[in-house]
Amino acid sequence: MEDGEPAILDIYVNNERIAQIACNCFRPELAPFNISPSAGFFFHFPSPLSATDVASVRFRNGEHIENSPSRQHVRHLEQMLHGVAGGPGLEFGALDRPMLSRERFDVSFVDHASSEQLRVKYQRVHDASLVNPLHIVHVDYVWSEGSLDAVVGGKRFSFAIASGVIEHIGDPIGWLAQIASVLEPGGRLNLAIPQPPMTFDHRRRLTTPAEMLDDHVRGLQRPNYRQIFDHLTGAAPLGAPVADRETRFDNIRRAHGIAQAAERDGLYLDVHCHVWTPDSWLECWDAIEALNLAPLRIDHMFEPLPETAMFVVSLVRT
Repeated sequence: MEDGEPAILDIYVNNERIAQIACNCFRPELAPFNISPSAGFFFHFPSPLSATDVASVRFRNGEHIENSPSRQHVRHLEQMLHGVAGGPGLEFGALDRPMLSRERFDVSFVDHASSEQLRVKYQRVHDASLVNPLHIVHVDYVWSEGSLDAVVGGKRFSFAIASGVIEHIGDPIGWLAQIASVLEPGGRLNLAIPQPPMTFDHRRRLTTPAEMLDDHVRGLQRPNYRQIFDHLTGAAPLGAPVADRETRFDNIRRAHGIAQAAERDGLYLDVHCHVWTPDSWLECWDAIEALNLAPLRIDHMFEPLPETAMFVVSLVRT
């Protein structure tokens, strides 16, 4: 806010102004803080920031807004690049917010649909703060099912990264094994996984090793009935009141119908199939390792970053 009205802000990178934006993004969660719900802002950087870039947001008089300049992206990027020493790599599920730029890295982008299909999908969202279809990266490899090795034409990569992706995967064990199959020996897979207490999964129960193993035995190629139903009945915005009994029943009936239809018609619905904390991830990993289901080992687990609502796991191809 500025003089009682939504502000005009200047965006800087490395002390150079790159854009001016109006605070006109509707953010209803601002109201409890006596801030106009119309005073939110969203800015999409034209290319991914590097670990040395300093971004800042300022009022027109040059004054910085609170917590600006911010370097919080640096810690997350440094974790996601742990052990990455160059060479060709893959980034999964980048959408409109790739962590790596082609100008700085030999990176190819993988998603479950082509760029054109993703743009059509997210044009229906009508919320650029979620996904802006105009900025979706060019998808080099479309991998919706089957062998990743076949999709990439037998190429081998020195690293792969995926931020906020594995929780969307019906069969994470199979997904991990497929990625490992295209990594060079000693190649690295770094994952950023959402922390439920800081996301809309905060009321959901955690994925168990038995569930992960069952999903793998079934060879799920897309979210199944259980995963869709669990997401639709359990996900809730942070701070949302607990629904009353009638509303819960309505949600259960709606979720049942949607999940049944998806299962019956073989539809892909984008949901959080799995929920992990760092401790529950390690419990699930023990089952993967004990049964030798993926040629990977945990090299490092980082302390969760509150500002990203993520914890990062670094895996190495054995």
